[in-house]
Amino acid sequence: MASPVKTALGRIAFITGGGQGIGRAIACRLARDGYDISIADIPSQKAKVDDVIKEIEGYGRKAIGVFADVRDAKQIQSAIDQTVEKLGPHLFRVSPGIGNQYDLHAHTMLVPCAENLGPYGATKFAVRGFTEVAAKEWAQYGIRVNAYGPGIVDTPMWDHIDRELAKILGRIQEPEDVAKLVSFMVSDEAEYITGQTIKTCGGASL
Repeated sequence: MASPVKTALGRIAFITGGGQGIGRAIACRLARDGYDISIADIPSQKAKVDDVIKEIEGYGRKAIGVFADVRDAKQIQSAIDQTVEKLGPHLFRVSPGIGNQYDLHAHTMLVPCAENLGPYGATKFAVRGFTEVAAKEWAQYGIRVNAYGPGIVDTPMWDHIDRELAKILGRIQEPEDVAKLVSFMVSDEAEYITGQTIKTCGGASL
């Protein structure tokens, strides 16, 4: 069941990878929470980004698509500049898959590793360390930094992983489960939480 559409907050969420999967769920959830949305993705995802924009506009929120490769800092800065120009300066960033409000970093891999996922898992644990250091360094600017750890989510990325690993709570995790956590993390209710990695893995990491 979708969350209710709330009144506009005058804030902007900059979401990388928002064309599908977890990113799309977060974009739509935050739009319903009252945020205007900037979706940053690669050009080949334009059709999917356009589809998400239409859904968000249906909630009465503003939404734009900007295109960038997250591996290129200059492209990301350009995408942020476009976002500020078109939507305004009160923005925070959400980065699924890989202003003075919040900066949420990529989700952490917290499940038994399948083939070729060793290096991937290692980079996600590095994100946990970076999250803690960044939270300490950027606190002086009023910026909170947190990470979410979803484990296995029912998106195309996980088609090759044993789905049984994710069934401790009786079902596969959906992208919307992660979006619910992010909705809380960026809210004023979480104003004293920073430097944390919070899991929504349904017990899969136990």
